[in-house]
Amino acid sequence: MSSARKNPTSKTSNSGARREAPGEAHREAAREIELKLVVDPPTLARIRKAGALSRLPGVAGSGRSTVHNLTSLYWDTENHALARAGIALRVRSDGGRVVQALKVADSRGGSGGLVANRAEDEALRPAADALAPPDLSLVADEQLRARAVAAIGDENLIPIFESAIS
Repeated sequence: MSSARKNPTSKTSNSGARREAPGEAHREAAREIELKLVVDPPTLARIRKAGALSRLPGVAGSGRSTVHNLTSLYWDTENHALARAGIALRVRSDGGRVVQALKVADSRGGSGGLVANRAEDEALRPAADALAPPDLSLVADEQLRARAVAAIGDENLIPIFESAIS
């Protein structure tokens, strides 16, 4: 895979997708709070039988299982400058959808252990850009973009890790 140079000042991506125009309102990144629970199989069976999980928003389904293929490519510098700064930069393909995500751990909550609290900025990319290097101009949250740009400095972004999940 080829390396990519950062381009924090560009207003368009390689695909022509446009970020916010001058004068448009700044958008702050969403918060991602991830809670990990460990339960034994009998307890999980009781939770499922009680229907507690199906009452959660976005969890209720038709009862039929579906398979999703997710391929995620994580990017960083050769010496892992983003990871050292608590930043993850990912491009994920989920069928025909390609989403670039910048996640930054901050002081609003724990990161690590059972609870992860991160600022997360996501941007849709054209399906043809699934393997293309990340485009930091797509990060709408200016503070998150600035933190990533500062961490990267003059280094090149390279693919570090790929995961494929079904």
